Amino acid sequence: MTLTCPRDGAQLQAATDHAVPYQRCPTCKGGWFDLHEFEELEATAADSDAIAGTIEYAERESTLKCPSCGKPLAAFDYRGENLELDACDAEHGFWLDAGAAERVRVRMRERVQDLKRAATAERSWNAERARGFQRTLIERLRNIFSGK
Repeated sequence: MTLTCPRDGAQLQAATDHAVPYQRCPTCKGGWFDLHEFEELEATAADSDAIAGTIEYAERESTLKCPSCGKPLAAFDYRGENLELDACDAEHGFWLDAGAAERVRVRMRERVQDLKRAATAERSWNAERARGFQRTLIERLRNIFSGK
């Protein structure tokens, strides 16, 4: 089945991005990723724990049509970011405008770092809780010298 670009009607061509196959428009440089390909794209920058979670925020109507079934796509903000993607409600895939695939990968790398920071903060909190939230030496000295 030949797919056409939802932006300009050009015939999509087979391409790869970080070893992930997808269909690319030679004119606008956007790309069509089926569900599996999109998951693979995210996985090039993050593990399955980081990938988990809602990816569609602020869903709204798109002016684009699905290259697979011709039905209108739904536009959404990817993971709550200022990155609009379009998805087929029949789960055929995602349309990513030129440069969006790399922005998805950047966001996934950032998500991995956010999760690492959260895990570090949680470990620190749990350690402090286990100590009974004792004040630090400096806080105790301030209280002694301030008469508290």
